[in-house]
Formats: sequence, C-alpha cells, structure tokens
Amino acid sequence: MKTKFNPRKYYLTLLILSIIWVTLGPNYYNNYSPFIFFIFGVPIFGYHSFSSVTSFSSQLKVKEPELFRINKIDYGNSKDEMINGMNLFNNPDFEKLTDKELVYSFRNSKSCYNYTILSFFSIIIIAIMSIYIKY
Repeated sequence: MKTKFNPRKYYLTLLILSIIWVTLGPNYYNNYSPFIFFIFGVPIFGYHSFSSVTSFSSQLKVKEPELFRINKIDYGNSKDEMINGMNLFNNPDFEKLTDKELVYSFRNSKSCYNYTILSFFSIIIIAIMSIYIKY
C-alpha cells in the first residue's frame, strides 16, 4: 500500500524544527537554518505538487474525460497528458466533482501547491528570525 504524503504535518514539523533551531541553536549554526529549510521544504513540496497533479490528471482523464479535455495542457512535453496546474485554483468545475478519489486527489494537489508557495515564503521568515533573534 502506498503511503500518503501529508503536506500539513510535514510543513509544520519542518517549521517547528527550524524555529527551535533558530531560537535554541548556537550562533554559528543559526545562519544555516534558512538553507536547511529551503533544501527540505520547497523541492519536496514541488515534487509532491507535480506528482499529485500528474496523478489527478490521469484519474481525471479516465473518470471525467470532458473536464480533462477542457483543462488539459495544449503545449509542451505534457501536451494532452496533464491539466494546467493553475486551473486547480480558479475552476469551479473541480469543486463539483462527485467521485471520492477525484475529490481527494484534487484537494491533495491543491494543498501541495499551496504548501510549496507557503514554504518558499517561510524561508524569508526563517532568515529574518535567524538574523534578529540572536543579535
């Protein structure tokens, strides 16, 4: 059985560990916390965003072919294989899905995208904390 990635738990764990490291760690290690947060944050969420959108696209292609046809990518390497990731946020048709697997996959894709963006901006907060807390 494939384990499910929970972006909220991963993000909160990473954020709490980074804040503990910044507040309780020694000064000479303190400056590395934004880099560590970046290495274990943005690429992991980016990978899971891409894989979850790919999974959602393949499920949508089988279960709702008309909806897939409307939202598919019409260019590049992923032409006719994936939906446009930005359509996850502004398409009301995805909110009306009835299949439980599609709804779960849609919410997971949207969540992973949101946490990718959130983790990118959290690097700035961690960097500011590492500068101002110890000095």
